[in-house]
Amino acid sequence: MTEVSGRQISPADPRLPPWFRGRRVGKRSTWFCASVVGGCILLPYNCVLFAQGYFDSYAFPGMSFPFVSMVCYSTPLVLSNVGLAFFGNRFMVDRRMWTSNIGTGLTCVGLTACIVITHFTKAVRIMYPITMLLLVVLALFASLMQSTVLGIAGSMGPKVSAAVMFGLGMSGIMAFFLSLILHLMLNSGNDSSSGAMLEAAALFAFSVAYTAFSTWVYHYCFSCRIQEVVDILATLEAERSSPMLERARALRSSSRRLQADEILHVAHVSQCSNFGTVMRQMWPQAFNVWLIFVVTMTVFPGVMHKWAPDRALFLQLLTGCFQVFDVCGRYLADACGSHLPSVGLWALTIIRLMFIPAFFLGQWHPESCPIWGSDTGRMLLVALLALTNGFVASCGMMSGPSKCEMQLREVAGITMGGMMVIGIFSGTLLALLTEFVTEADAV
Repeated sequence: MTEVSGRQISPADPRLPPWFRGRRVGKRSTWFCASVVGGCILLPYNCVLFAQGYFDSYAFPGMSFPFVSMVCYSTPLVLSNVGLAFFGNRFMVDRRMWTSNIGTGLTCVGLTACIVITHFTKAVRIMYPITMLLLVVLALFASLMQSTVLGIAGSMGPKVSAAVMFGLGMSGIMAFFLSLILHLMLNSGNDSSSGAMLEAAALFAFSVAYTAFSTWVYHYCFSCRIQEVVDILATLEAERSSPMLERARALRSSSRRLQADEILHVAHVSQCSNFGTVMRQMWPQAFNVWLIFVVTMTVFPGVMHKWAPDRALFLQLLTGCFQVFDVCGRYLADACGSHLPSVGLWALTIIRLMFIPAFFLGQWHPESCPIWGSDTGRMLLVALLALTNGFVASCGMMSGPSKCEMQLREVAGITMGGMMVIGIFSGTLLALLTEFVTEADAV
């Protein structure tokens, strides 16, 4: 029995589901719940990616939806992650999760409505900015959810961080296979805007349902039934108030009257100093995670799509191959990542730089080598890229917070999530730059 905010949580608590009361919850249940909650973070945006065919070809043709949507989602995601790395842990975990869960669900409902309304009304000039605004809102809620979940995972240890990373990868697989099934069912005949609209709407409807399920798993199982999580949340809430209180008392003992602006200054210094301390203790792994996603996003999916632009099925198989092996790498990290030393992570991160010239040679000079010139070699390259991406990134996410002091691990988890997002954004910008330079040279 544990006391949280003046209340005691017992196995017979009436707030728990009847089938859950009195049961012992083991590590597998913790891992499963963390994976489910982690999958909710990226599933909506994966649905955006797999619905791009409808948006770009039917809803908003000729309006550069892939590029504009990426900017509208990635920019606020990066900026909000940076802000949350400094100040995210100042707010209660429960409030952050409720806000992000409800906000994500409502935003997905809004995107579903935009898809249907655009199809039937053709009000492109009105629905286009509304859709982009919803993507901005979706990014803000995803950032809040990611920082909260990774903060909890960082406080609980490497195994939970690995479970969250596995959930992030599984969200891509769920969206991919759902999109593939819907495409086969709805577009088995002639390709039509109605079929593409139904496919896109069904993707976001599934995202709404999964968000509701993830909300239930977190608030009614993960955060109140699993003893380890209850203890961690109680500790985080206690630490959230005590450092500020101790600093305020120290400041008051050295002055006759404590001013409001002095309290605000103390809080500001506390958050910045915590962030600086965390980065000093785990910067090698933070750099590893950043570089891993820079390499991956530089060549995937942009360069890969240049290999065979007229072979849609082959490109879809390559995308599916990446999703599957990325998840395999994340699962492998959970199994054996703790045995890999830091120097091994450094070595794997640096070796992955070789994927960049290999992928570009597959675009520019495919005849020079069967590794990047044949379908089998290209499939192998994508599989290795995905496997190392999932494995090394998950190992870095597991190792980083564990290098920090216990009271700083929530901030460390949030910061590692921010570095992951910044790496994705940096790689995407680098991919756009290389594509622009390549097209300029071709002209």
